[in-house]
Amino acid sequence: GSNLSGQNRYSRFNPAAGATYKLSPEATVYFGYSEANRIPTPGEIECASPTAPCLLPSSLSADPPTLHQVVSHTWEAGFRGNLPVPSAMLGDGKLTWSAGWFRTDLDNDIYAVATSLSAGYFQNIGGTRRQGLELGLRSRTERLNIFFNYSYVDATFESSLLLNSEQNAFADANGNIHIHPGDVLPGIPAHRIKVGADYRITD
Repeated sequence: GSNLSGQNRYSRFNPAAGATYKLSPEATVYFGYSEANRIPTPGEIECASPTAPCLLPSSLSADPPTLHQVVSHTWEAGFRGNLPVPSAMLGDGKLTWSAGWFRTDLDNDIYAVATSLSAGYFQNIGGTRRQGLELGLRSRTERLNIFFNYSYVDATFESSLLLNSEQNAFADANGNIHIHPGDVLPGIPAHRIKVGADYRITD
């Protein structure tokens, strides 16, 4: 019927601004602010009705009701720099480093709400936040490149929310979990480490 037809229009202007200052020939401080948005995916739109939960994932079934687009507000600041790395065996190179702080606040974040073990729907849940620190080291010479990156991410709900989860040990008598601002967002690792290297055997 008519539920298979829908029209959703999204538009937004996303500003961004940043500044850097050279403290010395080897170090720079930076600061920035930016906004971004993403529209709901077709899979989220078609499964957005609390009165008609669907299997996740499922085939397209209906468009309404409409979800709001997700808007992010990001602040970041930190330091970047480099140092020469002389090497008799590997050739002269450079060591670059960075240390930064970031905070991203999301408005109208989209979250999958379960109504049973196998069914649920997507809804806008208000605000969420991801903030943390990023550290990076990279050594580059004529032959060898090595990098090390570490990030700490504190991901939290920033709006109150009621979620159904009868099997959860923290659920109330009605099978609901009461989410409060500051509660941890599941599924996002707090610590991430990436290490890699490549070596040029010949020219």
